[in-house]
Amino acid sequence: METKTNPTQLTENSNETKKTPANDLKKPKPEKDEKKHLIDMKPLQCFQGTVKEWLSNKDFIYDGFILETENEEIKIKFPPHSAKLIRTAVENHPEISLKGVVHNSPEKVKTVHLINFQSEGNTVDIVPPAHPPVPDTMIRKEGKVTDFQHDSKNNICGYFINDTYLLKIPPHIAEKLKEQMQIDVRVEFTGMAKSDKEGEVKVKDYIIINTQTLAVNTNEYLIK
Repeated sequence: METKTNPTQLTENSNETKKTPANDLKKPKPEKDEKKHLIDMKPLQCFQGTVKEWLSNKDFIYDGFILETENEEIKIKFPPHSAKLIRTAVENHPEISLKGVVHNSPEKVKTVHLINFQSEGNTVDIVPPAHPPVPDTMIRKEGKVTDFQHDSKNNICGYFINDTYLLKIPPHIAEKLKEQMQIDVRVEFTGMAKSDKEGEVKVKDYIIINTQTLAVNTNEYLIK
């Protein structure tokens, strides 16, 4: 693929700088708010029901499930590194009781951050990752656009390449590229490939790329 040697930089804002008024430089710094040092304590609530449906994030990694209780359905969220532990524990025993923190959400379904749960008399606590994450890897690949990923506002936020790679792209950049980035168009790209973290479970085994450069047709862009 033929590309330009100097990528064009695509950014959301221009490089304009604002001058700071001289008076502002003389203003004393505000005193620290002592309230920021207070501990924000949130009560734990108990729920009991059946795991009905598994949920995943925008990188196709499991990070929650729907708990069906006697009165309602509740969205339970957990850190992705806990997915393997949780799915294994409830695979054959979907009836569980749990403790968690209720989060305010505009959604109709109540959202709860999972702290621990009991299954078949065994208590499982949600703990931080046991090992440091594996660093991401820089890659350079090329292929055809096979589909688009959309965010909650239906804006394009990613490109599927060869049904193997998912190039993450800011929606405002995707908007600028919509005339060039079409299905079956060949592209070349560089970026950081997201490493698989211990304990995570994928819905689909895409290689997630934080895109750095993207070449399409005869144009090459630096993505920011």
